[in-house]
Amino acid sequence: HKNRPGMKAADFTYVTVHGDNSRMSRLKAQYTMLFFYDPDCSNCRKFEKLFAEIPAFVEMVENGTLRVLAIYPDENREEWAAKAVYMPQGWIVGWNKAGDIRTRQLYDIRATPTIYLLDGRKRVILDNTSLQIAPVLSSDKSMYNSGCRLFLSGITGRETGAFDYFKPVYSSFIVNCIRFRSRSMLSTFTVTCW
Repeated sequence: HKNRPGMKAADFTYVTVHGDNSRMSRLKAQYTMLFFYDPDCSNCRKFEKLFAEIPAFVEMVENGTLRVLAIYPDENREEWAAKAVYMPQGWIVGWNKAGDIRTRQLYDIRATPTIYLLDGRKRVILDNTSLQIAPVLSSDKSMYNSGCRLFLSGITGRETGAFDYFKPVYSSFIVNCIRFRSRSMLSTFTVTCW
């Protein structure tokens, strides 16, 4: 399996709306969030809105602690270019022109959005399958009204931190994973909701 937590993330090239070519590995930041999306994906837009409404998340993007690389991995360049301007401010929006994310199956993108969180050395901290919060996002009601507790378990398997937080759950999850990781090496992240 590729791109599991602790592994070096697979590198890929992308082109921006302005025609600049770059590689994911060239991004310099303490953390990088890969956001694989489709311009017509309504669920992607919900996630984009959620992230853009979390002050702590926006602050980390603005101060450079976190870089968000939103990548369209498919073939419709025209559609991607036309809608790229609607992505959240401060995000790097790119298109995998080479198409190797799909053809070489560099990342496990079964649905959009698919999200990976990387550290400064581009090692995977969280992959889409380790974000155990799908039930929280099953409906608008649960997404906005559920109280959730995030348990961060280290390599010893012991609970190293727990705290309550409310809406929006997904963005807070990413933000708090970054905050807690700066204090200790954490490998397993589990969310329980009630």
